[in-house]
Amino acid sequence: MQINVIALLHECASLALAAGNVIKSVHSARNASGSSLLLAHLKTEGDVKSVATVADVRAQRVIMHGLQKYPDLHIVGEEEDDPSIPPHPADFTSPPSPLDLSTIDPALSIDSSSVTLFIDPLDGTHEFVSERVENCTTLIGVAVHGTPYFGVIGCPFSTSPVVAGGPTLGLFGLPSPLPSSAPRSSPLRLAASSSVKDPLLVFAQDHLLSLPSEIVVRPACGNKVLSIIRNEADLSCFNLKTSLWDTCATTALLTAVGGTVTDLTGCAINYSKARLAAYPDPTNSHGVLATGPGIPHAEITAKLRSSPLTSALFAASGYAHPPSGAPATDCARDILGGALTAAKLSEVTATEVTSYSCPEESAQRYLMSAAARIQLEPSKETLFFKRCVMRDLPHVALKAKTAPGKLARDVKSYTVEASFLASAATKKLSSYGVDIARCLHSEISPCASSPIDSSFSLLLSDFHPSEWAQKSLLDFGELSQSLKGLGQMHAFFLNGGVHNELLTAGDVGELADAVWPTGSHWAPAQQDPTLAGRIGEVWEKGGHGRTREDGGFGDGGDRHLRMGARLQEVAGRLQLEAHPGREHPHFTLMHGDFKSGNIFLGSGGRVGMIDFQWAGWGLGATDVAYCIAGCAAPDVLDGEGAKERELLKVYFDAFEATLADVGGVGKGPTFDELVSAYEAGVVDLCKSGFGYHWQRSVSGIGARCPAEMTAERRQMLGPVAYNKDEGMARWLVARCDRLLADKYNVA
Repeated sequence: MQINVIALLHECASLALAAGNVIKSVHSARNASGSSLLLAHLKTEGDVKSVATVADVRAQRVIMHGLQKYPDLHIVGEEEDDPSIPPHPADFTSPPSPLDLSTIDPALSIDSSSVTLFIDPLDGTHEFVSERVENCTTLIGVAVHGTPYFGVIGCPFSTSPVVAGGPTLGLFGLPSPLPSSAPRSSPLRLAASSSVKDPLLVFAQDHLLSLPSEIVVRPACGNKVLSIIRNEADLSCFNLKTSLWDTCATTALLTAVGGTVTDLTGCAINYSKARLAAYPDPTNSHGVLATGPGIPHAEITAKLRSSPLTSALFAASGYAHPPSGAPATDCARDILGGALTAAKLSEVTATEVTSYSCPEESAQRYLMSAAARIQLEPSKETLFFKRCVMRDLPHVALKAKTAPGKLARDVKSYTVEASFLASAATKKLSSYGVDIARCLHSEISPCASSPIDSSFSLLLSDFHPSEWAQKSLLDFGELSQSLKGLGQMHAFFLNGGVHNELLTAGDVGELADAVWPTGSHWAPAQQDPTLAGRIGEVWEKGGHGRTREDGGFGDGGDRHLRMGARLQEVAGRLQLEAHPGREHPHFTLMHGDFKSGNIFLGSGGRVGMIDFQWAGWGLGATDVAYCIAGCAAPDVLDGEGAKERELLKVYFDAFEATLADVGGVGKGPTFDELVSAYEAGVVDLCKSGFGYHWQRSVSGIGARCPAEMTAERRQMLGPVAYNKDEGMARWLVARCDRLLADKYNVA
């Protein structure tokens, strides 16, 4: 069932006002007749902040009654109804919504099956009982696919009686424009309750006060967030007993003005029905940090993660603070935000796991995922955990706006990787001697209707640094070692594996369906279809053919300045030649992203491989072209192709030897055919390298000019060599120029 957003938002605003009228009515009656009328009681013995009153029950009853017109909504309210409290007919009169929502698309709707609605009828009940009613609010939050979509805050004792908004909708109900944020040189203003006793919150507050900052007393969650939105405060740590109904509405509103809300480790809070089914307790058990726009949220959560007090929040799951260094507790989560557990790790490893840790030194927070090493006790074994909750990644949010087609592609890539790693053929490849990380457990949750709300995780066997090494740029020997492993894999799966005596027909069929029809992330099917026809324009605009002094990677000569136009003459044909899928007599399984960050080098010539999101059918030579251009140190190669031929011979010999082992002698390409296909692969790679990567430095993918290829970037494992090393960028330009002239007669 589709629900109109404007209609639901108006309804929630009206109900928040109605709940506010109930709260004001009870407050007036209390003033007239005394506090006994409140029927105040503690829901949790000894916790004064768990107090509930007749106002809470009546206010929630009003909201629940009004939402009956949406029978398909999944609603979670803080209060249980109390039949002993009689209904008041006047309660159910809802005033009209005062909000002007004319900026929202009238046709905008959400699917009720994806919605969870949270109600806190009286946020700040302790304040209400204490007659500090100005701190009291009503919170109604709507989450879609587990992410706060819009929130409504009723403010019964304020001149702005209802405030509403969400990150894609905007903010409504407050004067516009809002006061500007305080300059960063000013002390940070910490919205906090009048007394903070929990040791972790004391630690957090002490850290924040050292920034420097000052305390602004603002009790109750709604009141704290409103103070940040109104620029009366900059940030707040909520008490450790808040629940999803405290943070759903407030998160939606704060993100509407550019703020951020996560748990204390920096992990987003999930509000989905799946989360409630897996973890019925609605408590935000890992704490809450809310920051306004411009506040260094990630820096603060990194500091908070470093404390053993924060790690103690995960003790029930078996997490142990590492003996040295900081933990990456934001990474060691399932896709719903729950902590990994020692019990689950025991189950998937079939070993005893009494506790585990996740050291920060092993963590990587990439553009499209986060990854970290998990250390098990008492065995000391390590595992590799990769997690992608797309909605939480800023780069994914950018891609959803600028390239939504690529986002759907990325979603499928995680399914491909999980399917590939789980296949019988892959397990036999590992047994043969090509080291592939084993998948011990996976969570695959694609969302076809909203790809950005897809989530994935993989728990893999680890290539531990004590036995395996990674380098940003590879020397000749290291590149040779890597290409041997790639040659073995390509031979093992030549023609889909039909010649491989180690594979059954069932293995071959399973693998055929598991991977991409055409492998690699730079295949035409995975890229902008117009790029091949406009590479000349893109090249000229980027100025990449200019000299270094003029910000380019070329020699400034005519051929380099016209490189894009020359490449465009053959790009359309070459992209089909380099990416034939299964339509080629020598097709095989491509890794599809065989770069330094996905290669581990072991003793005895062993090669470990990870990250098979782009595994699919195509030419081994195209994979090799990407590996050489993407991994080599600049002094490994020359401009004539002689060193490349030496590397190709290493690859070819490993390929032929493996074919002989598995029963495929004579089925592969000749060496000359390999060289020709490799050269086509290099030129084809230039299309995406020059036309996409070198235009996208703002998102961290590539570098547009020599100045952006810094020493720090050169050491990164993620970018390919021609996107981080100026020497390799110049090599690729020169090599493309030579191949266009000599091989394709495009001078």
